Amino acid sequence: MAKETKTRTDALVELYNTLSNDDLEWLITFAFERMFIWNPNDKKTYELDPDCPACPNGPQIQINLKEE
Repeated sequence: MAKETKTRTDALVELYNTLSNDDLEWLITFAFERMFIWNPNDKKTYELDPDCPACPNGPQIQINLKEE
């Protein structure tokens, strides 16, 4: 029987599927310094709010931007 090789993408998808919204919120909070938002309409970048980069909003996760 051939050995199945799991790709990095497969492993990440598998991990992602086990995470709750709380887990995803924490991951965004841990990595907020490595993320930014690009708005092509005004051609500006926005940083995530360091005090609260992500929070729950109903069944979804809200991303909060730093006020300028």
